[in-house]
Amino acid sequence: MNEFRKSRIIHNRRAARRLYAILEEKRWTQDTLARRTGIPRSVISAHFSGERRITVRHMSAYLKVFNDERRLLFDAWLEDNFNNI
Repeated sequence: MNEFRKSRIIHNRRAARRLYAILEEKRWTQDTLARRTGIPRSVISAHFSGERRITVRHMSAYLKVFNDERRLLFDAWLEDNFNNI
């Protein structure tokens, strides 16, 4: 069990960093993002920690609430998900 924890995969490194930077720039909390996107705060927290992948549905919700930042967030998400194909 301990070995499993050490080797766990961290999802969405780039997208999580970009999402965090956007929230910092906007001075939004995870609660604010949850209200605006309809994504539960616990899921958003799991995205930030890398415990859960950012799905297409979640990315769509994130992109709907951002304007200028869409491209950077989406590019980071694509890199996380399709770099190793």
